[in-house]
Amino acid sequence: SALRYRLKHVVKPPKKHSGALLVGLVFFALCLSCGYVALAYVCEGRCGIDVEMADRPFGKVRRRYLSADEMALTGAEHPLFMAAAWCAKEALYKCLGRSGVDFVADMRIAAVDLESGAIAVEAFGRAYDVAVTRLDGAVMAVTHD
Repeated sequence: SALRYRLKHVVKPPKKHSGALLVGLVFFALCLSCGYVALAYVCEGRCGIDVEMADRPFGKVRRRYLSADEMALTGAEHPLFMAAAWCAKEALYKCLGRSGVDFVADMRIAAVDLESGAIAVEAFGRAYDVAVTRLDGAVMAVTHD
């Protein structure tokens, strides 16, 4: 897209895979998915954002991003849990800016409250709060460090 082309030529992203970049003193995270363009930014630290269609067949790849303990959490029975969990971990992955992150071994969902839009995720010895929002047929998650 034209926006992607312009941003790419303003500054090179630190990691091509991350979906995030630093422009001046502002850190941006960008997600283009399912007809949505989602943008998060912070003036200090890093942030991450992700959007996915809620009806995507997440069950087919569940073992790549959810452990048996996470599937047993209170709140995991919610119809949007699998999409919200994917988005939460993907947003945190972008926030972390690391390559080689294992979504099961390196990130653990500690608590879920989808009614209030909150998921607590632990990664690399630190706790992160991820805000989850329902959109028309989609789920969006955003976090920051």
